[in-house]
Amino acid sequence: MVRKKLNSTKKENIYWYYDSNKKKKYAYRYKFYDHTGVRREKTRQNFNSSIEAEKALIALKATVLNGGEKIIFNENMTIAQWVDIYFDRKKSKWKGTSPKTYRNVIEM
Repeated sequence: MVRKKLNSTKKENIYWYYDSNKKKKYAYRYKFYDHTGVRREKTRQNFNSSIEAEKALIALKATVLNGGEKIIFNENMTIAQWVDIYFDRKKSKWKGTSPKTYRNVIEM
């Protein structure tokens, strides 16, 4: 896979490039440090306008800065901690008695 050349825009962390159909597309790259002090980067592309990319970037910054999404980076995490995070993330997608069934299996 060939890496696309990202060109800077006047907006910070927003870039533009040409896709395979020679259409101008936009992307963002956001660099940050996680709770353990390790540098991370989130990238997303294929936006049709710089405003779309900027809105998505603002939403990402809000999530990262508020700690809203539990991003699993810790290698020393116990299985019980990982299962709790997994259960919390998936609970909203399960219907009926599935959450109760999964919780019973986890606690066995």
